[in-house]
This record gives sequence, C-alpha cells and structure tokens, in this order.
Amino acid sequence: VMSGLAPFDGDRPPPPAYPLVGGSGAMSSEPQQQQQKPIEDVLDDEDELEDETVAERILALAEMFPKPVRSAASGLVSGSFQLTLWSFRQASNLAWVATTTGLIALLPLIIERERVGVEEAELENERKMMLGPASASAAGQPAFAHA
Repeated sequence: VMSGLAPFDGDRPPPPAYPLVGGSGAMSSEPQQQQQKPIEDVLDDEDELEDETVAERILALAEMFPKPVRSAASGLVSGSFQLTLWSFRQASNLAWVATTTGLIALLPLIIERERVGVEEAELENERKMMLGPASASAAGQPAFAHA
C-alpha cells in the first residue's frame, strides 16, 4: 500500500530550460526550440515557491521508506535510548554503593590513625618539655659543639 504516492516508473519530466551562461560548448551553438526566460525571471519564480518546513521534509522522508523499515529504525533508536538510560542508572547506583562503602569502611580507619598521630605528638611534646635540651641529643641530634 503506497501512501498516496504514484509509483516511480523511471519517467522524469524534462529539466527546466535555463539560459546558458556563457561558454562555447556544443549545446550553445545549436538552435534552441524553446523560449527561455532571462535568469532574473527564473530566480524570481524560485523565490515565489513556498519553502517546506523541517517537519514537512521529515514527513516526506518518512513516506519514502516502507513501514517495516520505519518500525525497525524506530525500535533501534528507542532501544538505544532505553539502554543508555539503564546504563546511566546502573552507573549511578554503582557510584553510590562504592562511595558509601568507602566512607563506612575507611572513615573510621582514617579517624583512628589521626587520633593515634595526635596522641603520639602530645607524648613527644611532653617528653621534650620534661627532659629539656638533653632529649634532643638523645634523639640523635648533636648537642652544642665544644670548641
């Protein structure tokens, strides 16, 4: 079932007669049997034609293809879109699980290491204050040099 279009039988209407623009080809030396319009009139006639909208062009293109081809293309585009959405949702869920698991598992460890580091720093400061400058030499640093 064609959608109101006549079947294409290979016959084409003759091309419009445009004036030849210069040149010394074989066509220009033959007598012309049709009355040709000046180029300005031809251009004015083309400007008077109504322009097709994008929607009309897409509709006309859609009518060129049989229904099974249009259905297959529509299904392919729709399926690709659905696959993209599903992949995005799965990636979002995976990122959320990885982030929350990392926070739950690693955050206590990080906090504990920081607490131990602060305690060690406080003990070191107390030791330095109690022992005075001699603690520096005991730690491997030379005391004042004797000359």
